Amino acid sequence: NPKEEEKKVLEEYYTDALDNFLNNKENAEKLIAQGEYKRLDTDPAKTAALMLTAQVIYNLDETITKE
Repeated sequence: NPKEEEKKVLEEYYTDALDNFLNNKENAEKLIAQGEYKRLDTDPAKTAALMLTAQVIYNLDETITKE
């Protein structure tokens, strides 16, 4: 399980990304348009910020496990 400090870092990353996408919705729209899946009716800024946060988590996992 992640430590409190690690969760705080991820929350801050998400908040920063969300602020960025709220100020530039065009970039959020471009990011969530990627892929072949049907787009759900979600807030583009929140979805894009979550996408980037998930990417950070996956990259950290690969770094730790060295896959």
